[in-house]
Amino acid sequence: MKKVLDNCVFCGQRGEALRPITFSNSFTAYQFLQAGSGACPQCFKLFQNPKTRKTSWILHGEDGEIRELEHPLETLLNPPNPPFFIYLTKQKRKHGWIRVINYPALNRDKFIIAYEENRVLIDRQRLAKLVEFARRLRSRNIPVNILLSGNPSASQVRRFKLTREEIDELKTMRGDFQWEIAEKFSQD
Repeated sequence: MKKVLDNCVFCGQRGEALRPITFSNSFTAYQFLQAGSGACPQCFKLFQNPKTRKTSWILHGEDGEIRELEHPLETLLNPPNPPFFIYLTKQKRKHGWIRVINYPALNRDKFIIAYEENRVLIDRQRLAKLVEFARRLRSRNIPVNILLSGNPSASQVRRFKLTREEIDELKTMRGDFQWEIAEKFSQD
């Protein structure tokens, strides 16, 4: 009788070496799981390690080890040679890495990362411009809510000396995760 192989619930890899998974009551990423009955050794290691939820990290193809990112922006602007996975967190409690485990970065200039539970396409050239813009605005002590909402009041425009071009630029970037990443991590 032929042995049936099963799939990893995280990456979908088929194999016999699946490890059983028990989810806690606080696990909320069921919508990102695939059909299967366990986890492959690599995904099991990611799932069991609390660092994969609580820190920003990179998994590089050379050695398969997880390395915490102390300065994520430096890594995004100068990533290692592919393949790699990058997970960035701000809430420090999600399993957002599940969203990109099937999307290894194969290019240093444009690649997908996980940011919380979102997949974000990083374009290094654009990110560098966004970081420069964020740092220029932050040097004027403009609050985060203005930078992310793109909707300053008239008094805020005067107070922070925002130009029409800056306001227009901020409005176009509302909801842009790459802008949010540039703004958040340019402070480090």
